[in-house]
Amino acid sequence: MSEISTRIWLEERLWDAVTNLAIREGTTVRELLPRLISRSLTEPYAGSGQPTFHLEESGPSAPGPAAEPGPPVAVLAEVYRCNECGAQIKLAGLSAHLGKHLRERQASEAERS
Repeated sequence: MSEISTRIWLEERLWDAVTNLAIREGTTVRELLPRLISRSLTEPYAGSGQPTFHLEESGPSAPGPAAEPGPPVAVLAEVYRCNECGAQIKLAGLSAHLGKHLRERQASEAERS
C-alpha cells in the first residue's frame, strides 16, 4: 500500500488530546492519526449521524440545527498561533504570514553565504 503525505492544522486542545492519547498508547502521533481516521471512516455511525471518536476531547461540533447524514465535517479554527513568532493569525492570512517567515529565513541564509 502506498502512502501519501499531508499536512493538517489542529486546534491546540485537539492536538494536546491526540498527543496524550499517543503517549498513553505508546505510539507516535504520526502512527496514531491514520488509525484514528481509518477507524472513524470504517466504524458504523452512531444514531446521531456523527462518527464516534475515541479522544478525550473532540473539536467543536459542526454548526447547524441537525446533523446531516454523510461524511463527518471538520471544523477549522478561525485563528492559529504561529510557532515561530507566537502571533495569532486568522486563517485568511496564514499563507502570507508563513511566507513572510520563509522570506526572512531565506534572507538570513543569503547574508550568511
